[in-house]
Amino acid sequence: MSVRRDKIGVGKAAPDAPVTVAIALPSNPWIREEAVARGWRLVHMRHLFFHLPAQAAPRGALVDLVPDDDRVRRLLRRGCRVVRLGHFPHPDDDRVPAVLPDHEAEGRMAADYFAERGFRHVGYVGSDPWSEMRVLYEAFRARAIERGMFCHLHRFKTGASGEGFSQTAPLKERGFKAWLRGVPKPFGLLAYNDVRASVFAAWTVHAGFRVPADVAILSRGKSPEICEWNMPSLSCLDLYEERRVRTACDLLARLMAGEPGPKTPILVPPRGVITRESTDALGAPDPIVRAAVDFLWTHLERDLSVDDVAEAVGVPLHRLKRAFHEHLGRGVAAEMLRRRLEVLRDLLCKEKTPVADLALRVGFRNLAHLHRQFRRAYGVSPARYRKEHRGR
Repeated sequence: MSVRRDKIGVGKAAPDAPVTVAIALPSNPWIREEAVARGWRLVHMRHLFFHLPAQAAPRGALVDLVPDDDRVRRLLRRGCRVVRLGHFPHPDDDRVPAVLPDHEAEGRMAADYFAERGFRHVGYVGSDPWSEMRVLYEAFRARAIERGMFCHLHRFKTGASGEGFSQTAPLKERGFKAWLRGVPKPFGLLAYNDVRASVFAAWTVHAGFRVPADVAILSRGKSPEICEWNMPSLSCLDLYEERRVRTACDLLARLMAGEPGPKTPILVPPRGVITRESTDALGAPDPIVRAAVDFLWTHLERDLSVDDVAEAVGVPLHRLKRAFHEHLGRGVAAEMLRRRLEVLRDLLCKEKTPVADLALRVGFRNLAHLHRQFRRAYGVSPARYRKEHRGR
């Protein structure tokens, strides 16, 4: 007996019925939150193989499919408004509006992050031929040069058709290790996703180098589990997924209300960098700066003066100051403040401890001074930052 499946259609909903929005995306908690806030009823199309009953006909859809995918065309033919939550631009983005990560902003932020930590040599591993991530590398390289750093590039040869990364991994590992041995240390490496960052960290250790002391590794974060459960844990760019979802939902709501869509993708920049073990070091090669930074970072809770730091590392005060400005571009007190703010920011995300108690743990004894410096660095108060980033 033949079975006839209903095709996607757009029907008229009852006046008080919730708006049905179809989803063709991986599981995402931010989409659920936005749907509840907007009173939308979500229907996951992939579980139904894109054949929905008439009563579930969607008015809008959020997908990660390319615009010329047959399933997207079927939605559009039936009057459904579609927004693409994708990762790369597509020639048909004028037909299906897209909300994408801003790869150029990611590259610039990664370079700035390494520059602030005193690195003079950074690098990137790409594909040969280039994939869509060339935009990320070129922005990273341009900003690195602008900040006075040297940018090194290694490219993997793309395997034959049907040949994945695992099939060519031994060859890629040998090439990576040979390249890594030839770049000056300490070295900051940007990986275009967390899986590759995890692999690169393992290869780096197997090659006899330390992470992060010799090679600091920064990833484009996607999976908290991969980043947090790796050894060492992986620092990553926070791609601000919740903002990208919110932007896509705002756009879909406007489209369903009859407004025209944008002709070019909406780009969402990263929120910041989540520092974990893989970059928790400074890249300055000078032994005086390294010794002083190690002392500072270990004793953040103490009320230290610059003289205390010079005495601890056994060098004259003027020599310590000159080394910091030469290799980090900032003074000892500025590095102490930067590190205190960085540690406090991370503690705000992880703990519910009152801000005043956390402040003492990282050496802030004046709350007014703390709030002023924190707002200057991150644009919001500590309490507001905690509310927006808790659990990150």
